Amino acid sequence: MNHTAMRAFAAVAREGSLSRAAQRLHLTQPALSLQLKALQARLGVRLFESTPRGMRLTPDSAALLPLADRVALGCVLSFVGLAERQGEPTIEAAWTALDRAWGGA
Repeated sequence: MNHTAMRAFAAVAREGSLSRAAQRLHLTQPALSLQLKALQARLGVRLFESTPRGMRLTPDSAALLPLADRVALGCVLSFVGLAERQGEPTIEAAWTALDRAWGGA
């Protein structure tokens, strides 16, 4: 499991939609779908249920979401350390770098 797969999972979980998550991550829907399928295969669990309103977490994936949040926090802390080493010891610089890496606008 890598941070890219966790980022894809978290984006779909937060957006509730494959298309909105793909747009947020600047990916095509097929590319995002492949990442999710690979993560599902690796974990051996179904991550989402498709509903008329979008994508819904399964009980297994609901338990995985806090781990994705911890991965994001670890990325924040890493980016804070990197910003400090590069002479930009501001949390804003770290958040901006993380947001770009995690798929934000």
